[in-house]
Order: sequence, then structure tokens, then C-alpha cells
Amino acid sequence: MKILQVVHEFPTGTRGAGGTGIYTYNLAKELSKRHEVSVFYPVNKTHKKPYTLEKKEQDGLHLIEINNRSSYLKAINPEFTYKNKKIDEKFETLVNEIKPDIVHFHHFLNLSFNLLMLSKKVGIPVVLTLADYWLICHYSAHLLNSKANICKFPSPEECTNCYINNLLDAVSKKTKLILFKNSFINTILKGFFTVRIFKKRFSLAREVIEKADIVISPSESVKLLVLKYLHVNKEVKIIHHGVETEMLRKIKQISPNNLRFGYIGNMGKRKGLYLLIKAFNTLEYNNIELQIYGILTSEQQLIETLCLNKKHNIKIMGRFSNVSEPFSNIDVLVVPSITYEGYGLVVQEAFASNTPVIASDIGALNEFVKHMKNGLLFRVGDANDLAEKMRTIAENPNLLYELKKGIPQIKSVKQYAKELEEIYRREVNK
Repeated sequence: MKILQVVHEFPTGTRGAGGTGIYTYNLAKELSKRHEVSVFYPVNKTHKKPYTLEKKEQDGLHLIEINNRSSYLKAINPEFTYKNKKIDEKFETLVNEIKPDIVHFHHFLNLSFNLLMLSKKVGIPVVLTLADYWLICHYSAHLLNSKANICKFPSPEECTNCYINNLLDAVSKKTKLILFKNSFINTILKGFFTVRIFKKRFSLAREVIEKADIVISPSESVKLLVLKYLHVNKEVKIIHHGVETEMLRKIKQISPNNLRFGYIGNMGKRKGLYLLIKAFNTLEYNNIELQIYGILTSEQQLIETLCLNKKHNIKIMGRFSNVSEPFSNIDVLVVPSITYEGYGLVVQEAFASNTPVIASDIGALNEFVKHMKNGLLFRVGDANDLAEKMRTIAENPNLLYELKKGIPQIKSVKQYAKELEEIYRREVNK
């Protein structure tokens, strides 16, 4: 089969990606062993002309990058976040050139909802994965609003408020003028950026789901919330992503005297690393340490939190090249997200390496982490409760062995690819 994967990010060379980009890469690489696989995704290269296509070969994959430099236009008109005629035109030409048997959409961020409709228009079956909550959450894709609180009722009205608050914050920081954040300016902007724009976005998101031949969700949380707030009645298959289990199962964890808590991933605010550091700093034990794996971001609050830490037993490990590296050096993974996760790929990687997990009791995380069975859950956003859960393990080291017994079997990328291949074949042969 000729398979076209569409996603908003993709790891190439020195450029990394988040969970969605990683699982798309692993899937595409596995599928390429038996099929011809192309991947279409956006990049932001300021030195190149907007909307130019660049084709390259990597790991047996045909990669097609489209240079989308319209970030300034998104600030002027939020419609550019979900609607882009230039990208539509390039994609239509590309589809006619590749002639794929099936198109699998993983994400539309920095692309265009209309790509799915264009595929259907020329008679190509499409599969849609609901990777996260972006269809109902324009601001963060994880239901964390502009005030860093969980959005409890996603709607066009809430999206409008988030958009304006974010715009005002950006202008205020740039100009250092507080007047841009007053209620009068806010009212003017609400009049200009009406809720109509986001109502249209919700409508198109609904249409995308309804027109897809097959819709997949990696978790019950994503499925339930997206269908609920888009008011869609559509069958959605729950198919958990696969991970590189073979590599992770071979890990021989080092057993020093210290109990090693670990954080693995990007360091954006919604991931809650600052919460973990705050909790860890309250623990008074000499035989524990916290290892932090990932790339430091420019988030000021996070950098300040790290710099103010005086403890020698917090280690900033930085970038890693192989996922087995961090799991070879930690005893417990901590996932302190302050809002919903769509899946939590790192949790599955931890389980594949036989590592128990402490996680926030929210969304997809509590679907997989079962309290006192394969890990511990703490109240989302509560550093004191997180510290208590870490203390529980520090004072009961034998609990780790009990939690390891409850860790489930984890699906491999190979198994995941075979599940999708069956779906692809059925749709292509209809």
C-alpha cells in the first residue's frame, strides 16, 4: 500500500518532537518495512520562502516538509490556526502526485482542517487519530487555559477568552505597557475577535470527525471529552499506541543505594516539573535523588525554580539520545502534569521497562496508572500530595517490588502497526 501520514511535528536530524511526533515516527518506520510510506508535516524555517515543499528521505520514509511561517498571521487572525488555503493547494497537488491508497491524519496543528476534506474529495479513504484535545482546545491542546487553570467547559466562548488573554499578555510583555491588559482594551478585542471565529472552528472540527472513515483515540479521556464538547455522535475506536518495547525490556536497571525518582520529557509549564521540584524539596532524606531528563526551555518560571534549588541531589541530566538511557538510571518515574494528557507515552515506556509510575490523577494518566497496583496517583496540581506519595515509597522501599508485579504488558510498535494495517486494508478494499 501507499500510505500517507499527516502530522504537525516529526523528529528529523537534530530536531526533536513531542509524543505525537514520536509515535508517528515509530509507526511510519514500522509500516515502511512492508509499505511505501510518506509523511507530510509543517516546519518553520525563517530563511526559506513560505509554503515551499522540501522532500527528503530518512529511515526508508519519504518526508515532505511544508514551510509554514504564518505565526504572525495567527496573532492577527486565529483562523490561520485551522484554515490555510496555501497549505490546502500544496497538499492537493501532493496527493495527486503521490496517489496514496490511504491517508492517516494524526494532527492538524499548523496545517489545515480542509486537508481531510480534500482527501475525501478525490476518493481516498482517511483515518483520523485524536492525538490530544486540540480539536476542542485552541490554546494549549490539553485543556489548560491562558490563566494556567484547567478548562472545565471547552467552548467557542472559552477559546475566545483564552485567545484574547494570550494576545494581551504577549503585547504587554513586548511593550511593557500594562494598559493593554485593562478591561476596556479587552472589550474592544472581544468585539473584533468575535466568538464567531471559534464557533466556525468547532464546526469544522466536528465536520472533520464526521467525514473521517475511521476515527481512533489512544485513550477514553480524549474520546469522551472531544465527542462531548463537539456534540458528535461517531464511533471511535480505542487503540493504544505502541512503544519500542524490545529496547526497553532489555534494560538492566542499576541498583545503587539511592532511591532515584525521575522526570522525562519536555519542560513546558503544563508538564508540572516545577511542581515536582517543589514537592521533592520538602523531602528530608539523604538517600533519594531526582534526575531530570529533557531539554531546558526558556520558560522563565521553570528556569528560576531550577536555579533557586540548593539541593545537590537534584540532577539535571539534559538531552538523551536513546529512551533506554533514562530508564536505566531511575527507580520511579514521576509524571506531574497539571492538566489532561491525551495518552502519556512516557508512562507506557516506563511500564515497558518495568518502572513504576507516580502520576497526576487526571485524564489518560489515571487510565493506565492504577493506584497501589502499578504506581501511585496524586491530586492534580497538589505538591503536598505528590510529596506524600514520594515519601510513601521512600519509607517503604519494598513497595516498589509490589508495584512492579502489577505492571501490565505493553503493546509494541510492531503490534500497533499491524492493528492499523488491518484497518487500512479494510478501508482500501471497500
